Amino acid sequence: MSRVVLERLTLLLFNKALEGIPDHDERVEIDREIEHVTHKYCDEGVKQLTDEQLKEIVERVRRRKKKVEVYA
Repeated sequence: MSRVVLERLTLLLFNKALEGIPDHDERVEIDREIEHVTHKYCDEGVKQLTDEQLKEIVERVRRRKKKVEVYA
């Protein structure tokens, strides 16, 4: 789990762009998604993303998690 990503998520939460800090499992998935999107390690990749792009990634991970919980 990336500290740089956690810092960016905390800033988004502070700026009211996010509702609630993601839990550990969500942060792991967010790191993976950042790496997938940017083709870089998440610490470097998150620096290339805008706040809006990062917010979209968080929302995508949360939607995926809800979908799995519904079908479980």
